Amino acid sequence: MLHEVAMVIRHCQGSPDADIELGVAARLLCEDTRRRSLPIERAIIDLKTTLLAEIPDLASGDSMSATRARVIQMTIEEYYRS
Repeated sequence: MLHEVAMVIRHCQGSPDADIELGVAARLLCEDTRRRSLPIERAIIDLKTTLLAEIPDLASGDSMSATRARVIQMTIEEYYRS
């Protein structure tokens, strides 16, 4: 699941439908997190680790970092909304 979310984040760069796609990814990550009975913090840490493994030169302030922050925010909001 984490790899799929990371792929969506990479794919959404500059996409006009980024929020829709990121929202779907956030929902899927929340569903997976609940199904595995993990705390949301673990899912966020695992997502960051996966992204850093796939994009080791992820720099603070670049568009990929901003997209990562957006999907993390969406994931937390989705997790606590349900």
